[in-house]
Amino acid sequence: METFKKENAKTKRMILDGFKDHNVPHIAKKGRVKEIWDAIVKLYQDPIENRKIILKERLRTIKMHTGPGSYKK
Repeated sequence: METFKKENAKTKRMILDGFKDHNVPHIAKKGRVKEIWDAIVKLYQDPIENRKIILKERLRTIKMHTGPGSYKK
């Protein structure tokens, strides 16, 4: 059982290290690697959730300027 816990923690860390920061909250709370895998599959198969992630990433890249209505990527 102890070996399983160590391997599960190691695998979870490897998976989380491979994801961008905005995706981590969707999967980090899962306990077992199988649960993380299922969450990843759901995340990328759900087109609405995928669009939300893309839009959030675009919003993070926009830098606001001091002027009404102006922005820069």
